[in-house]
This record gives sequence, structure tokens and C-alpha cells, in this order.
Amino acid sequence: MASVQYGSIITGMKGNIGGQTFQNGNVAKVLRNKGYRKGTTSQTRQIQLTSLATVTSSWRAVGINNQGLWRASTGNWPFKDKFGNTYYGSGYQKYVAQNIALINLGFPIVVAPDTPLSADAPGTFSTAFTVGGSLLINWANTPTQDQFIQVFCSAPLSAGRNGKHVKLVAVGLFNMIGVTSCDITSNYEGFFGAPPAGCGISVKVQVRTQQFPIIQFPTTLLAEL
Repeated sequence: MASVQYGSIITGMKGNIGGQTFQNGNVAKVLRNKGYRKGTTSQTRQIQLTSLATVTSSWRAVGINNQGLWRASTGNWPFKDKFGNTYYGSGYQKYVAQNIALINLGFPIVVAPDTPLSADAPGTFSTAFTVGGSLLINWANTPTQDQFIQVFCSAPLSAGRNGKHVKLVAVGLFNMIGVTSCDITSNYEGFFGAPPAGCGISVKVQVRTQQFPIIQFPTTLLAEL
């Protein structure tokens, strides 16, 4: 579906039918052709869809009282739209977002919202990637509570490429308690093989806790080998 930031030219969006998108302009309605390419669903995408279906179908079962708690707690779970604008969703949206995050961490669905919990600040993130050796993600501080780092990486990039606007794959989830690094070597090579000398790898990391799994401390790095 098309994404549009409303402004002086486009003032509304009415959806699409048969590959054509309907918009409201200042003077008249506008009809634009919408490109379409049929694709296939990857195993990862299928897992995501299954998780989403599991969570969305469970909303009614949490009960009216718990639904009210989710609605009352929306102010502590901000969302960002595709244009980077912050907004606060409905109780249902928060319920889905929090429980999808929990499933991704390997934890069960919760029926009532948890109290916000800040992860221990990891300090500065850095990479230590060596050709034919280990691929390490390091952080400066040692967390004392149970929290997790999610790591996303690109395929090896040609020398000099800046690493922006490249596809990232979730390569691993690691517990951070009591340690200051994680070794992603086997995880990364399982997706992309051993990275060659002279390449770069775009890396994104983010921290979550089980009690309140909102994204914390998101950081993007470019590792060079």
C-alpha cells in the first residue's frame, strides 16, 4: 500500500483498488497507477505472520478489564510512523507490539501490560570483526539485569560502501547480563558465509528486556574487515 505524508498537494488517501491508488487533492480526486509485483513468502516472513495472527486473535480473550489496562498504558509505548513522527497508538496496538516483541525474544504472551523497565545502559557499542576469526559485538558497561541484545546484519558490502539503505537480517539474540560482548560468528556465517577481507558489514543492535520489551539503545555500526 502506498505511504503518503500529507502536505499542501496531497490532503488525503482513500486506498487502492485493482492496482490503482485514490488520493484527494486540493481541487479534485487523483487516480494513480500502483505498481504490483507478485512475490513469495519466505520462511522468516511466514513465522512473523503466524506470530501476528496468534497475538491479534488473542486480544478478545484478555477480557474487558485487561483491555482497559492496555488502553490506559499507551502513553509509555511510543510508535514511529514511516516518516519518523512519534505517535501513541491504541491499547490494542500496544498489546500487539509488546507481545510480538516477547514472542521474538522467546517468551509467552502476557495478558496485562507490565510496568516500564529501563535496561541497564550498555554504553558505547563497537565491533571487532576479523577475517577468518571472530565477529564480536562489544559494549562498554556490564549489565546487571536480565536483558537482551538483538543483532541485525547485512551481507558483506563492497569496500567503500557506506552501509546505508541495505537489507539487514536478524542474525541473533543474546543475553547481556554479566558480559560485555557477544560472538555472532556462527550466526552470521549461517546466513552469509565467512566475510572476505576488505568488505564492510552494516550492523544494527538494539536492547530489550522481558518485562518491558520496547526497543532501547538502538545503534547502527559499520564494521570493516
